[in-house]
Amino acid sequence: TNSLPAPYAKITTSISIPKNIANWMIRYNSERIESIRERFGVEIDFSLAVPESNKRIITLYGSPCMSVSAYSQLMQM
Repeated sequence: TNSLPAPYAKITTSISIPKNIANWMIRYNSERIESIRERFGVEIDFSLAVPESNKRIITLYGSPCMSVSAYSQLMQM
């Protein structure tokens, strides 16, 4: 099969956070977000803000271990 061994497999993880926190993270920590992307080799995507919702979705795509590490760093902002 073409599947990668578990340590190298890629997963998608989505986290819902309050919109105001996501907006703050993007506005004031964009360089840190980029640093986390590069350091852990994960893709990090913030959903578009929806006016009717008070939440935004952060999606991480990468290896399980690196995605967890990247998530941890994001939540320490």
